[in-house]
Amino acid sequence: MGKTNYSGVFDGILNDAETIAKDKVRSVGKEISSKMYTAAQRYVDEYYGNYTPRKYKRLHELKTLANPVYEESSSGNMFTVTAGVEYDPGAIAGAHKSNSWYHQSGSNWVDRYSRSDDQNNGIPEADWIFENFWAGTHPVFKNGEQSYVADPQSQERLINDYMDDEIVAKMNSLLALTVSELGLL
Repeated sequence: MGKTNYSGVFDGILNDAETIAKDKVRSVGKEISSKMYTAAQRYVDEYYGNYTPRKYKRLHELKTLANPVYEESSSGNMFTVTAGVEYDPGAIAGAHKSNSWYHQSGSNWVDRYSRSDDQNNGIPEADWIFENFWAGTHPVFKNGEQSYVADPQSQERLINDYMDDEIVAKMNSLLALTVSELGLL
């Protein structure tokens, strides 16, 4: 009676399955990164749209805050893909001039040109701009008083809802498709 060694066949099947799965994860990761970046840009447009343009004279620098992220790494049998968007407040440093009589000086608001030694007179800090944008608030000054106009939803909420609604569904369909392609169903 003869024996047949199927270990080579099984190794080939496992290697093919791993290749198919990695290719699918790469493809979906790149798609997620692209779609999240597009959503982030759309949310910036909505943020600008929720504020009176004649008072809000920006040049859309906030569009430079979000950067698409796609990274892959492997270590041993572990294969990891990181995909999405990353926000960088430093991208808008010095870009916004204040149209208000008041401007940010550290954590305080002072009259414009009140200090001759202030190189950033009239330029709000990038972190402060980002925090307002992320919270979905627009600073307004009227009669020397600061107040805020709030968007219906914060940027943080919009991007998190997008991830929950769109990305989770995409990942679930990826898993179902990969299992199907591997012939495991």
